[in-house]
Amino acid sequence: MSGPFGFKYTSGGSEYNGWAHPEGAWLENKETNTNKPTTVTRRSDSQNFSICYDDDWATASGNRYDNGKDDNVAGNSTTCGTANDKVKLHLINSTTNAAYTFDAALAFNSVTFVDRFTGNSTTRTGARYDGAGSSLDLGWECLLPQNIAGDTWTAESFTGGSNSCDGAVNYRPLYHLPDGTKLTTTAGGVEYYVKAMETKRFLLKESTVTPCADIPLTGAPADAGQTAASIGLTADVLWADLPTVTVANTIKYIHGVAQ
Repeated sequence: MSGPFGFKYTSGGSEYNGWAHPEGAWLENKETNTNKPTTVTRRSDSQNFSICYDDDWATASGNRYDNGKDDNVAGNSTTCGTANDKVKLHLINSTTNAAYTFDAALAFNSVTFVDRFTGNSTTRTGARYDGAGSSLDLGWECLLPQNIAGDTWTAESFTGGSNSCDGAVNYRPLYHLPDGTKLTTTAGGVEYYVKAMETKRFLLKESTVTPCADIPLTGAPADAGQTAASIGLTADVLWADLPTVTVANTIKYIHGVAQ
């Protein structure tokens, strides 16, 4: 599918990662409006694209939403597509001057699965696949700066032009579908099956003052009572005590036969 893709961009003299998709662009450096990159480079083939941002959910509410103007330009007066075109991210190939078009996403019927993370049976509607890297539009959760110590994750939500994950330092999928989960397209009833190609493991931060108290020690060897003092700092054999090996007292082998 002609779907989302990863890109790189420069901001303040440094290079950052980005992700272009039908719902907009994710920027690693979290640039705000009027400060976003106007040119990006696709990672897979180093192709450059000019970019403009219509329908930016962070600012474009009310009559500014889908008005065909670049929400990255102060004054909201620069053309970016056309009004009511339902295109949220406009990308123009810098070589061919052709617009990049995302293929229509595959829409699926309601799906029920046992979440691999929580172990709970979950039913979700609105699953969509728009190309490699798609999250199936099942939702994300984020780690906010104020929650790092407690490792508390917040489900992402959008309300009145604001995002509950604004300023987050990390993201992960809200749900973890097990391999083999069947998805059936709403149009045509075509069946697809989920298969994870890459996984990432997160470690849970220990918040108590006795971080090892919950680690089972059944079957562990008995404490020998060793301390730093009892181990000592003096070695019985030093490098200087090792014998010197000379050519005269070595055994030579050729194809495993002593000569």
